[in-house]
Amino acid sequence: MLGAVMALAFTAPAHSLGLEVREARTSERLDCLPLSDRAFSLTFIHSVSQTPVEDVYTLEGEGSERQLVQTAEHFVTHGQGLPSMEDEPGLSRLEHTDTGFVAHMRRPISKLIIRAHPDFDNTLRADGRRIDLTNWPDRALRIEPVGDCKSNR
Repeated sequence: MLGAVMALAFTAPAHSLGLEVREARTSERLDCLPLSDRAFSLTFIHSVSQTPVEDVYTLEGEGSERQLVQTAEHFVTHGQGLPSMEDEPGLSRLEHTDTGFVAHMRRPISKLIIRAHPDFDNTLRADGRRIDLTNWPDRALRIEPVGDCKSNR
């Protein structure tokens, strides 16, 4: 019996990471999305071109050194605020695909703050789960890494 318990202790993760959604001004915790790996995305409809965009991120580092890094942006057509030239900060390659463009990058994000609106279908996604950020329309939302979704840190 003790062997089985010890085997479980070595195979189970010590903790799982998460992404908290907080109201940026008050820091009120609104929701949390567990991460089984370190990848996640934000999807939305571009306000000018009215086409889908997916921003892809990874979580680097541990503990207080955790940092969000944008690794790609998938989009259908160029629009305001979307990468259009390969010499943009953090951009390593701009790829044209059958469905549009992929901007490959390594862009560290010190604070990820967005303003969601129902017209733009802002959604946080990871591991087949999602948080509909339009549940908190017209508010500045801060998305930040946490050690797990059960605690506040």
